[in-house]
Amino acid sequence: ATPPVPPAAPSSSSPPSPFSLVGPSQDLLTLFNDQVTKEFSASQFYLSASIWFDSCDWEGMASYMLAESEEERGHALQFIEFA
Repeated sequence: ATPPVPPAAPSSSSPPSPFSLVGPSQDLLTLFNDQVTKEFSASQFYLSASIWFDSCDWEGMASYMLAESEEERGHALQFIEFA
């Protein structure tokens, strides 16, 4: 009878077990960073719109866009504080 073959040692190219990972995956970090970037970009867009409306003497729209800018910035900061 032939003796049983022992199982092969794990190769370094095999993916790690999800139970041995420490911290979030690279995919999650990428998505997280992309969302923070989108929130800050939206904030800047609303801020520039607010400045434009203000230059056209549309105070109501300028105020609204400024509030939207602050809200988007707040979203980004909430993500950062969470991390």
